[in-house]
Amino acid sequence: MSKPEWVHSNDTAVQVMKPSWFNDHVLLGSRQFIKAVELENFSLHTLRSMKSTSATTALAFHTKTESVLAAAGANGEVSVWYYGASNVAALNDKWTAHSRAIHAMDFLPKVGSFLVTASADGDLNVWELCLYQGKREHWTK
Repeated sequence: MSKPEWVHSNDTAVQVMKPSWFNDHVLLGSRQFIKAVELENFSLHTLRSMKSTSATTALAFHTKTESVLAAAGANGEVSVWYYGASNVAALNDKWTAHSRAIHAMDFLPKVGSFLVTASADGDLNVWELCLYQGKREHWTK
């Protein structure tokens, strides 16, 4: 079985990985990129490659809305991405969630509209997704 070209790239090492709730996609994060990869017939196909502004330290799939993910960075920022259609801008929203690196985050499975983030600053934050309109999320802490 051949390796996908991104996995053995010399300039980017995978720092974080997150499988989807249905185990048919995998998110890969590095210092420069976030990739959404589809698992199909024992092979990997890149669905979307998104440029990251900070080293990715945590990833989360939205539990209710397909093709939406959240990425956390070493700079304390959270980014919300839509990786479904290639003709849609990938980055939907970005905000500073913590004063230090975020090490863990996930959407709450039964509620889906809440994102929990944990950081080296000692805080655990819960963010509520108030409205999802397909292109931009509005978050409140």
